[in-house]
Amino acid sequence: MSHIRGVYLHDGYGNPISSLNGAIDVHQAGVHNYVINDSFHRHTAVTTTLTVAAVVGDISITVASVVGFAIGDFIQIGGHIGPDITYTRIVNIVGSVIYINRPLGHARAIGSSVEQIIIDLSSAAGTMAAPQSYRVVPSNTQIWHVERLALEMTHATAGDIGLFGSLTSLTNGVVMRRYDGATGTYGTFTVWQNNEDIFTDTTHIDFLTRSGGGGAYATVSFGSFADIGVTVKLDAAAGDYLEVLIQDDITALDNFKMKIQGHLEGA
Repeated sequence: MSHIRGVYLHDGYGNPISSLNGAIDVHQAGVHNYVINDSFHRHTAVTTTLTVAAVVGDISITVASVVGFAIGDFIQIGGHIGPDITYTRIVNIVGSVIYINRPLGHARAIGSSVEQIIIDLSSAAGTMAAPQSYRVVPSNTQIWHVERLALEMTHATAGDIGLFGSLTSLTNGVVMRRYDGATGTYGTFTVWQNNEDIFTDTTHIDFLTRSGGGGAYATVSFGSFADIGVTVKLDAAAGDYLEVLIQDDITALDNFKMKIQGHLEGA
């Protein structure tokens, strides 16, 4: 039986095709030319705007105010333009000039928004009544097809399958769900209380040890929606998004990041 990334090919009568004869799965990476590579994040109340237009290649931006911003913060400058990632990290602040850790890939006009974002899902404690929400939202009129999910937790002690990272199994768990803007409803994919739950969904998990007895431990995992023959569609015009809810106190982790990857519809 022929198999491409989890999709079995059949003829019109349901019989398996034994030879591909050059057939191409539309979800193979080579078919698409627009990369979606975005982290689950949340916005804070710290915002400002550009006072000087930014051009391609700039490694600094000039803003109306730097109040609330700090070296090491992640910021989002405007929205998505092409496959350019939405966020960058502050490496220095001098007066009203913020220096960032990559050259800008697209120009940004005076008045473009600059917003502080948080991509560390362990940065604040959540509860069932007041969960911490982190989202991936397509911009403007874009339609995203999400194919892959990756996560990484850094911690000071070793992880194992019965823990959540290195923490005891969570009471409430981490929820991952899709918001359908057309219907105003949520489709919940999963709830993770421990590493076993993560493995059951992704079928892949590794517990990394310290380097030479120093450094940090880590729990890493990844899974592909495409491997089961689907992509998760997010339509900006409809208001769709993916959301992770942190419903416990996981601040004892050093870091927890989750990222999605995929492609733009038709590109």
